[in-house]
Amino acid sequence: MKGPLEGSVVVPRVPRFPLLAPLRSGNFALLWGGNAISLAGDQLQAVALAVLALEVTGSAAVLGTVLAVQAIPRVLLMLIGGVVADRFRPRGVMLTANALQGTLVAMLATVLWLERLETWHLYAYAAASGMAYAFSIPASNALLPQLVSREQLRSGNALNSLNFNLASFLFPPLAGLLVVRLGYLPAFVLNAVSFFVAVVALASIRPRESTRAPVTGSALHQLAEGVRAARRDRVVWLAIWAAAIFSLGFSGASFVGVPALATLTFDAGAEGVGLAYGATGAGAVVGAIAMGSLTSLRRQGLAAGVVLLALGVFTSLVALAPTLAVALPLLVVAGLCRAGCANVYLTLVQTRAPAEVRGRVMALFMMGVMGLSPLSLGLGGLLGEALGPRALIGAGGLIITLGGLYALSQREFRAAD
Repeated sequence: MKGPLEGSVVVPRVPRFPLLAPLRSGNFALLWGGNAISLAGDQLQAVALAVLALEVTGSAAVLGTVLAVQAIPRVLLMLIGGVVADRFRPRGVMLTANALQGTLVAMLATVLWLERLETWHLYAYAAASGMAYAFSIPASNALLPQLVSREQLRSGNALNSLNFNLASFLFPPLAGLLVVRLGYLPAFVLNAVSFFVAVVALASIRPRESTRAPVTGSALHQLAEGVRAARRDRVVWLAIWAAAIFSLGFSGASFVGVPALATLTFDAGAEGVGLAYGATGAGAVVGAIAMGSLTSLRRQGLAAGVVLLALGVFTSLVALAPTLAVALPLLVVAGLCRAGCANVYLTLVQTRAPAEVRGRVMALFMMGVMGLSPLSLGLGGLLGEALGPRALIGAGGLIITLGGLYALSQREFRAAD
């Protein structure tokens, strides 16, 4: 007589709430909690910084160039950041970068408190913080696979995205009210504190996997190893190129065009900027929850191409909105598409990158995502100044749409799981 399991197929147990499964890991919970607080501070400062630059100068071009100055060192040093993450372990790199960011924001807040702020202070802060981001971003994406299992990686990415998008939804409107009632200083002080909270959380993490790249040859040699590893996987290489096209359209439209549309076209001030960012965040929250709740996703490449295409279309529609009230629901849908796209691309690249070069491959991918941001922001400021925010957002949406069409045109990418 056979036993109850003999001859039967054992079906893997599916978690009841897949999205929440990674939080059972204490290490991931620490990372997630520290990031939640740090991202809340980032969003408070993002609104305050955008409105401060626009109010002091009255120029979208200045806002665009400040953001471009932050993006340039982030892009130039991103690949070196990937090498450093593989050589010295991601957690330590993140810890150092967050401590530096907190110090930089505290210095900017001090200048603001002393009423000595000049335009060059904004540029100096932007350049220094861009350098810190160049090291923390690839380290963060390389650390996650050390904290959760492969099966939980999509949910882990979704929870991290949910962190960002909840902060984008909840805190920009609060930041607008905070700036209107209390001025700019509290937003910068709270952001400085949030970075040091993240430092404490990171210091408490003990990764279960601690892959460290063999130190063979120069940093340039190790960087070349990462590029070769990415090129060997055509799906990863195509993902990097699609991300680069996205980068060219997204940054200028979102970080220059949207605040300029709310402030200069709709005359909605800081509260309008907060509502616009909050609408995008609301949609992204829904997208992150939806992606994290999936137990599996077949044809990830096809899904990534479709959602990127949809993001471009809805971004373009924002440019045609006659009022802020009409633009807000379009931004909600665009945010949903952005979160879904980010989750699929990140998970696809993380799972295909070999552990010993993961920091470098993720740096290449994130350079694709952010690499053309300086050009997008700089041109965005000039285009917004010359033709207005609507033209800027429309052009960005068209470029993103082309990125989606490019991804969908590649058969190998469409078939990728």
